[in-house]
Amino acid sequence: MTGEGKLNLCPFDDCNAWILTREGNPVCLTAPDLSSISIDEVANALACLARYSGNTSDTIPYSVAQHCVLVSQHAPPEHAFAALMHDAHEALIGDWTSPVKRALVKLGAEQALAELDRRAAAAVAKRWGVAFPLSEAVKWEDRRAIATERRDVFPETGPRFGVGVEPWPEKIIPWPTRSAAGYFLMRFEQVRP
Repeated sequence: MTGEGKLNLCPFDDCNAWILTREGNPVCLTAPDLSSISIDEVANALACLARYSGNTSDTIPYSVAQHCVLVSQHAPPEHAFAALMHDAHEALIGDWTSPVKRALVKLGAEQALAELDRRAAAAVAKRWGVAFPLSEAVKWEDRRAIATERRDVFPETGPRFGVGVEPWPEKIIPWPTRSAAGYFLMRFEQVRP
């Protein structure tokens, strides 16, 4: 017990900003160490994490895991692993949509947001040997993914984004959570160095 009779469940002496993974592994977000985290935990978190804050037109959320798999499949083979892992840090901090990021910048939280993102990405890079910053090839396929997502997972009405980039020819159909996690893990095995 601590203070006014509150139970202190923090697994870290100096971190009050931590999460628990699916397997019960604690991760301090201000100093993330992923040495005990499995790729299964990342795949599960990304499969449960909806892109665009879940504001898509399908009843099945379009997940970050599916987005990563598709970007990896379209990237040149030498960039496929980095493409798969390009948003893996979101398993720790969530998928902050661009409008949320812009709002935080407008409210003065730009440095904190950038540092949190940098630390999470660095932890992923260290744990799985991902090269950051991302190559132009990965950034390009990420932009094509956004254009394709705008075409396929949003209603026909509303403002357009991803304009000026050619979408992929195939249509995106959101995968159920278990499938998204499974495809992420399968792709990980195919492309990891």
